[in-house]
Amino acid sequence: MVGMSSLHFTRIRPVIALAACLSIATGTWMATAPAAQAAVNGACITTSDSFLSANVAPEFDWPVGIPSGYRRIWDMRATWQDVNPAPGTWNWSTLAYRISQIRASGSRVLYVMGMTPAWAAADPSAGDPRWGLGTSSAPANMDTWREYVDRLVSEFGGSIDAYELWNEANLKTFWTGSVTDLAHMTRIAYEVIQAKDPSALLLAPSITTRLTSSGENFTRAFVPALLAEGLPVEGWSIHSYPDGDADPGERVRDVRYFQAVMADLLATAPEALNLPLWDTEVNYGVKGPANIPGRAFTPEEGARLMASTFADSQALGIDATFWYLYTVHPNDIVGVQFTPDTPLTQAAWFAAAAAYAPGTRCIAGSQTSDPGTKADAAPVAYSIAVTARRAPGNAIVVTGKTNLPEGLVLQPYVKTQVDRAFRTVGPKVVVAADGSFTWQARTGRAAKFIFTSEAGTTKSNVLSVAARR
Repeated sequence: MVGMSSLHFTRIRPVIALAACLSIATGTWMATAPAAQAAVNGACITTSDSFLSANVAPEFDWPVGIPSGYRRIWDMRATWQDVNPAPGTWNWSTLAYRISQIRASGSRVLYVMGMTPAWAAADPSAGDPRWGLGTSSAPANMDTWREYVDRLVSEFGGSIDAYELWNEANLKTFWTGSVTDLAHMTRIAYEVIQAKDPSALLLAPSITTRLTSSGENFTRAFVPALLAEGLPVEGWSIHSYPDGDADPGERVRDVRYFQAVMADLLATAPEALNLPLWDTEVNYGVKGPANIPGRAFTPEEGARLMASTFADSQALGIDATFWYLYTVHPNDIVGVQFTPDTPLTQAAWFAAAAAYAPGTRCIAGSQTSDPGTKADAAPVAYSIAVTARRAPGNAIVVTGKTNLPEGLVLQPYVKTQVDRAFRTVGPKVVVAADGSFTWQARTGRAAKFIFTSEAGTTKSNVLSVAARR
């Protein structure tokens, strides 16, 4: 067992985000919490330059004009499996482009490490097919992980400001290896980063707080394994989406529960209570867990939710909050839309940037959203309904209706007798204000059609059109 003193931490930050928050969760005061940083509720923090941060959709192909301390590189085709698709093959072009794009926008870079390439996986079948088989597996040989981290930091040291060790490691979708393996991978990453770019920050793997049992079970196994490796992290990471039908009060309740678990686990490791807590994904109305439906919020509700989120984060002692997601078009995965064409959430974002500028001290006695309340609005189940008719000249005219947000893009798929599976076909469809749309194709063959949101989470009925006689 490696003792905690065996690793030298060069960047324990003075912000006592986690320590202060844990004190309210457990009802005790931590000796490590300076009085100047803690308000009456024991949680309030002074904001840092990372406090207001963002996840930005990959569709943006230009510098993004929203202020954010950090931007997170995830869902950008820049993971381990993307940059290292085969042994000895390395392609950094996409990651280099995304880093330059973020820096051109005036933000710093948080890069999410993983996912395992199939060729390097201990279990090549592990993982969600949407992200690729093998991606949730531990490496078969830790030397491949070390080489990935070494090449990554050698290539981008000084350009990547922070690393998140893994995404949502408490979910089998993303991690099926052991906590011992993940803790050892964390230590390897820490050693490499400290040797090559010691100014960069390494965060622990993120966990989802809304699955309290899953998050607690993972955390109670992982943190002791991490302590056995010498606590090789400089911050903790969570994703604080509440249930799909819940409001900010549930986010507060879930975060406090996570903090209480951490307080129990780290009672003998006071240095760990000084590490910052980052919330690297948050939004509302996201479908799940299980069969809980998602919901769409009005622009007015969305602006209020955004404002309350950052107020809650400061009161809870969360050092960095990354809104998910700034998109080009509305996105049906999330309930609060934040795009260049949503003026109310745009205004709420800029107001938060001004209100929580670096060095902003919170007001003594600041309160969070009520953790005991639920939102009044009913959840929304999204749907797409389509019909079709033949028109002159082999034309097929599809008309549809959906309750998805205005401006959201739908992707058509077609399958004819010569196709083995459905394939994408253009043009894409943009949802009108009343939810209606019309689309045309031209074929004399029998065909089947289906329409989905670009994210693939909402699908229409399957249309069957007979061949032209």
